Amino acid sequence: MVHALGELLHIHKPSLVFLAETKCKNIHIETIKRRFNLYGCSVDARWRSGGLALLWNKSTIVELQSFGHHHIDATIYPESKGEAWRFTGFYGIADTVGRQASWDLLSNLKLQSRRAWLIAGDFNKILSEQEK
Repeated sequence: MVHALGELLHIHKPSLVFLAETKCKNIHIETIKRRFNLYGCSVDARWRSGGLALLWNKSTIVELQSFGHHHIDATIYPESKGEAWRFTGFYGIADTVGRQASWDLLSNLKLQSRRAWLIAGDFNKILSEQEK
């Protein structure tokens, strides 16, 4: 994973990267941050599943709002003095019983801000048979 991530960072030079299902502890994300000169927030995997990370470069200003096992929510302040916007990296609960809790989380996060909002990640929702 680290080698492939390094290649993508080198080629595309993103200012912000969200990783879902890292399946690793925060200490491994700290190693990635040091190796690629990134800042960030991460949530430990549990029992070799889950794990989230939001990483950004030194020219990106990020203000963390909240995080948990299924999301990292942040306000992003652009370099170019443009309007701040909101990013939520999301990992939906896969089982049917927990799915409503995922949607409730997003509904609650929506109420936190009126900024432009980008949600990215894995919603664990199949929209069509072709996605299986």
